[in-house]
Amino acid sequence: MDRTRNIRTQKPAGSALVLAVLLLVILSLLGLSMLKAAQDAQEYSIQLKRKAAAQAAAEAAYEQAVFWMSQQPDLFVALEKKSPQGTVSFPDSSGSYQIRFSSFADSRPVFEVAARGQSGQMVSTLNVFLVQAMTGWEMGQCRVPSGPSSTAEVYFANGEIIAMPIHINTVQPPDDRNPDIYVQPDPLFLEPVSMSESRYASDGTDKYRRIIDLFDSGIFFDQPKSRISDEEAVQLKFDWFVQMLQEQKPNLIFRPVKNNLVPLGQPAVQLEFFVGTDNIGYVRITNNCTVRGYQRTVSDTDTWDYKIKPGSGGTLFEKYPVYGFHYIPANASAAGQQIVLPVQNTYVVPRYGSTEGPAGGQIFVDGNVIIGSASETASLPNVRQLNTVQGKITVAATGNIWVAAPIQVSDRDDSGASYPRQANGLPHPDNPNALGLVARGVVKIIDPGLAASLGAPGTVAGAVYQPVALLDKGQPAGSPYRHLPDPMIVEAAVTACGGGWGAENVERNGYGGRKEDAGPTDNLIVRGMLAESIRGVVGVIGRDGYVKQYYLDERLSRGIVPGNLWFKGKYIPIPGGWKETAQRLP
Repeated sequence: MDRTRNIRTQKPAGSALVLAVLLLVILSLLGLSMLKAAQDAQEYSIQLKRKAAAQAAAEAAYEQAVFWMSQQPDLFVALEKKSPQGTVSFPDSSGSYQIRFSSFADSRPVFEVAARGQSGQMVSTLNVFLVQAMTGWEMGQCRVPSGPSSTAEVYFANGEIIAMPIHINTVQPPDDRNPDIYVQPDPLFLEPVSMSESRYASDGTDKYRRIIDLFDSGIFFDQPKSRISDEEAVQLKFDWFVQMLQEQKPNLIFRPVKNNLVPLGQPAVQLEFFVGTDNIGYVRITNNCTVRGYQRTVSDTDTWDYKIKPGSGGTLFEKYPVYGFHYIPANASAAGQQIVLPVQNTYVVPRYGSTEGPAGGQIFVDGNVIIGSASETASLPNVRQLNTVQGKITVAATGNIWVAAPIQVSDRDDSGASYPRQANGLPHPDNPNALGLVARGVVKIIDPGLAASLGAPGTVAGAVYQPVALLDKGQPAGSPYRHLPDPMIVEAAVTACGGGWGAENVERNGYGGRKEDAGPTDNLIVRGMLAESIRGVVGVIGRDGYVKQYYLDERLSRGIVPGNLWFKGKYIPIPGGWKETAQRLP
């Protein structure tokens, strides 16, 4: 009985071994799973690191491409010479880029940067479409010429409203201790301001500490400079402009010849824009005009009438003969020196290779240009609106452009469609009409009082006095006693490559050398964009000239003005123009 009981209480043989083996298998599988998970996590971490490195390399290549673009005087010419490409290298990655022309957006060329970055098997690609940036008001310097080799500070004054973005290049030579923008004491900046200089001096001092709070919409430093003062860039842009005309409308290239009997005569073409009674936009073009100039001596510092001396890099300045009045050839129309064209007949199609952009008007003058008609319209039959641009057109001149009457864009198009104005009188966002004025010299508003102060225009063989602006009250038609309206309105994209935008014959002592409509100063309303190599004087506040009221016409910042005559050195992606992809190579 006892023996039997002992046998029944013994455990089955080998059960502990089975359990141990089973436990070992489970632990082994668990270990393998953990090892696999650790390996996967490590590999995933490596992939993430390589993906980030590839992305960073692609972005670095893109930034190098954009920097290269910003250094070119003209990107079209640079791309014709070669297909730009480059590489960047890092310890764990590398990148490359290519730049090519893509298309036109309105009249602005669109360029594509294709950048690629790689780290191990991870590849990141960027395809970015960029256009040349545009500023509402860009300046080679925020200073005005005050002598043959000197400049003076120009202030944004108390009460002024600047409703357009501003860009200002660094003063040459750089002023390390002071800001390159001058304010006195509280102007209102409604749009962002960008500067080519740093916020800080070389010793770390904050140059903008006292005025930084004025820029409610932001101020940005170390931005690419405008090439408005770069004579090589200007020449290349003008060459492209003329090439388009030479290929398509050579009749719109003018080389005026002056009448040598006119004192201080300067050759010019007069352009008179108007809308006819048939509701079509026209331009009357009078070639071989002669401007009777008026020039003070170099040592005479009574006015600010300087322009940049060619070849000086924007560091030397010279007096030039300002507009007094002008003559047109006798019997100009019958002699073939005066023609009237629908603005549409000035249209050319911008081309780059086989790619075409939207058509727009272009006129080129190897000389000076006078913009505007007199108030008397007898010589322009069938006029509904005088000094009004209907259509889109750019006028480029190797000399100066003189604005001799108010100039506005029409609120209709040639089909009769109407475009009601916005606040501040700005054109409707869909208004298709636009004017560009680009001069290698200055772009200035004339002083209408000089026509009479120089003496009544006498008889000149082969020439006829041509009045501009508005006739003074009580004066007979054709009289030289004339004035500009208050306010004086200019609606255009204005570019002065060889000096400034402003008004002529504004006296520095402020005693009223310039004729205004009423009082010591009138109002100047600009609805458009401005670019100038160095500031031009508009007026001496409260004493002579004009008080500024500047408004950005945002249509112009889209590039609707023909001709590709923009000089900003910065390129920016178009909306929706940034595409990024990533992949792992097998």
